[in-house]
Amino acid sequence: MLQHATISGRSPTACSKACASASLWSPIVTMTNASTPAVAAAQTVTGSWATKWFVEFESPPAADGTSAATLTRERDRFRDAARASGVSYKQRFAYTTLFNGLSVSADADAAGELRNLDGVSAVYPVSTAKLDQTASAFEPDLAFAVR
Repeated sequence: MLQHATISGRSPTACSKACASASLWSPIVTMTNASTPAVAAAQTVTGSWATKWFVEFESPPAADGTSAATLTRERDRFRDAARASGVSYKQRFAYTTLFNGLSVSADADAAGELRNLDGVSAVYPVSTAKLDQTASAFEPDLAFAVR
């Protein structure tokens, strides 16, 4: 069953910039080997730590005016291309509202192959960011609130 989720509260550009600056999403990842040239100075990720990925498609998300039919066709085209290429991955979530893409589980080699599929604009490793919740941010000092 397909699961849908959205990134809420920001435009796609603002969310991309905010996430990148907060280190929630790592830079664009392109996997390469000796016979494949690197694309646009992208980083190569190695190691078994990266097993969850955001796959971003070329079309803008629904919030930017892309029709639901176009988003569905793009997602179906991705699945067909991955199947035809023999790339092994497991879909975790599908995003359409503020981000057009999927979250998948796959090894690093498969992520590199996904990046090279037609219609994929980027592949980002999923990482966890810890929010530092300091007491002063959540417990206001009310003594200064009264005049």
